[in-house]
Amino acid sequence: MATTYFTSPSHRFLPAAAQSGSPAGKSFASNIDEQMMVLARDLSLTVSQRQSIRMLLEDQQRKVQAIVSDQSLSQKERMARFSSLGASLEANIRGLLAGEQKKRFDQLNSRGAVATIHDEKLPSSGNSGSVPKLATDLHPGTYKYRVQFDNDGQNTVMNLSTTITADRAGWLVTDLLDSPRGQVTDKSTLDRNSLVLLKRNLVQGNVALNIDFSNSRALGGLSINGVQQQISVDLGGPLFADAAGWEDVIACLPLAPGYTTTFRNFDLQKQAPKMRQLKVAGVERVAVPAGSFEAYRVEVTSLDGGPEKSTIWISLDSRKPVKVFAVVGATGRANTTAELLESN
Repeated sequence: MATTYFTSPSHRFLPAAAQSGSPAGKSFASNIDEQMMVLARDLSLTVSQRQSIRMLLEDQQRKVQAIVSDQSLSQKERMARFSSLGASLEANIRGLLAGEQKKRFDQLNSRGAVATIHDEKLPSSGNSGSVPKLATDLHPGTYKYRVQFDNDGQNTVMNLSTTITADRAGWLVTDLLDSPRGQVTDKSTLDRNSLVLLKRNLVQGNVALNIDFSNSRALGGLSINGVQQQISVDLGGPLFADAAGWEDVIACLPLAPGYTTTFRNFDLQKQAPKMRQLKVAGVERVAVPAGSFEAYRVEVTSLDGGPEKSTIWISLDSRKPVKVFAVVGATGRANTTAELLESN
């Protein structure tokens, strides 16, 4: 059977065979040290306050991991518990503060500077239609990348071209990947204002995928060697930063060190929604064939567990993704690296 390359926010294109296996590990682990650094600096915490708040954050982390590991919970139940934990943590921390500290804490929450505290940092309920707020729009153009896929020591180098265009209906993002199995074409149609994913069309050889994601449902079909498979899935909400152009959508968020948010994707292999957590780990210089850039280091992990994760470096000046490194597949033994070659 021909290898099928799918895209997702943890990687550009990945052979479906590399996505088999059992989930391993849990990746929802908040960086308590970073949160404490933000709180201690901006709230002028006393030693006693620091100790008490760290205990609250450590307890929160244990509870979150327990929820993620509890396979008896439905997605709706899990999201409800996350939301309740977030509200409880915020109230408990606020109760340890006094006067001006409370005002500054509320300001931190309002702009999303403290991970796992503000409601936007926790998964929304299954009925929520919310998506992360944007700070800027997409930039039309064509961008070329060199992609290296490493599957347990076996390396494949490919060329990728991403083209972003706009019309009255919305944004169209087209990925063209020159793979060893032939060219792969992956197209995403995005809402003009929210950048929510509306449609996806993927073609590689004898494989064709066409899905409509409107009204919080995935409706369409997958064809392999002429064999049709219908897709009809309740997503529980809109999809964000998924399929072709997902890195460019992330670049439109109000990125800043300490910023975090969550959003929903669609897992093609399992044909089910999945929640992602994003955080800006900091700013660092990264060198790629297109040049050297000061960039936000953005980390994306899964709230549903598993080793898949990705790191995106987004230029501070152009807000263009210049590099992506991803650990992919259920075993965590494969990875991809995409580096910007040129843009116009």
